[in-house]
Amino acid sequence: MSPPPAGAIPSPSKKKSRPPPLPPGTPVFVIGLGPAGLSAAISLASGGHPVTVVERRPRPSCHGYGLTLSYHGGAPLRSLGVLDAVADSDVPSRSHYVFSAAGVLLGYYRGAFAGDDGR
Repeated sequence: MSPPPAGAIPSPSKKKSRPPPLPPGTPVFVIGLGPAGLSAAISLASGGHPVTVVERRPRPSCHGYGLTLSYHGGAPLRSLGVLDAVADSDVPSRSHYVFSAAGVLLGYYRGAFAGDDGR
């Protein structure tokens, strides 16, 4: 097999490499108080890292941008120990309709934060 032409963009590796884990106690700086930043900060702090979180806004905002948590969102929040606080501070989702980009109904799902009985 011949080498790629000069200037060709190499194809991405199929195997994803992961950075080495941080040594215990490594200070971490997290930028952003959004769901991802706070989740990362909680996870890192629970792993024994001193965490500093910064946000460009002078105070927290109670306005979201259509944030919705469905079935899969509960597990990470539970593992971070914040599921009950999140569920108690917002309106529980009773159902979700999923549509394609063309507007075709793909599915209906009940009870994102509800118990197994869907209530």
